[in-house]
Amino acid sequence: MLRQLYQAKRTVNRAMEPINVEQADFLQRHYVAIATILNGTSRGMGIASDAGKQYFMRIEKLLKQIEASYQNQFRTQGTLIGQQFFVERQRLFNELKILLDKPIFSRLTRNILNLRPYESIKRALNLSSRSIVHEWSTVGVGAIKGYSSYLEGAGKAVKFMKGAGWIGIALSGTSTTNDIYHACTLGREKECTRVALTGYGAFGAGTVGGIYGGALGSLVGVGVCTALGIISAPAGGAAGLACAIIGGTAGGLAGGGAGEYIGEKGGAFVADMLLK
Repeated sequence: MLRQLYQAKRTVNRAMEPINVEQADFLQRHYVAIATILNGTSRGMGIASDAGKQYFMRIEKLLKQIEASYQNQFRTQGTLIGQQFFVERQRLFNELKILLDKPIFSRLTRNILNLRPYESIKRALNLSSRSIVHEWSTVGVGAIKGYSSYLEGAGKAVKFMKGAGWIGIALSGTSTTNDIYHACTLGREKECTRVALTGYGAFGAGTVGGIYGGALGSLVGVGVCTALGIISAPAGGAAGLACAIIGGTAGGLAGGGAGEYIGEKGGAFVADMLLK
């Protein structure tokens, strides 16, 4: 029994190993800001990482839309002047600014994207219409010079936040395995079996409940906001993202808590049956 538990512990610990040098450097450079977002229990870490993933995915999408608006305008008009272009660009700038000014994420986001201090998003992204027109008039429409660094930064943040949730689950699994390993080293077979069944039952069901609860909560959050007129379907922008995060957080906590309770009770029931 102890050998299997020790192997399980090693397996869970290996979940931390796939982090490469680039990701480790990213984590080290932005540790303080990331710790603020992911602070708390392992379940909270998973939920926070999902919120962070959605947040940076939205920023990445907006950055791509901003670049595309410049490209489309120049391709069709041969200039970066036009009322429709200005209106669309300002809408995207405003939504991006709202996201960048979020209190919890703002410091991390500005560091990751390497944004210069700014009064306007246009200056922060170093979008000089004169330089862009000169470049594209010379070599043709392509990527905006220097703009790819912002896209790369957002992409790295999305990738890290995706992994952070699984790191949280790995930490939770390690804690559970440690508890079971400790109980089993006492030499009490019944106590060992009971703790293993209830501990892994709570961990497994809690993890599954948190994942599905968060996904469902995110959909419900957007649906409620749409019904109340807070956002318009299908485009919710920053408000829609906030509704999804709030709903996902609530759903994840509720689903995880319910899953843990059911898993623990189920494990205890099986233990009672086996140890009679």
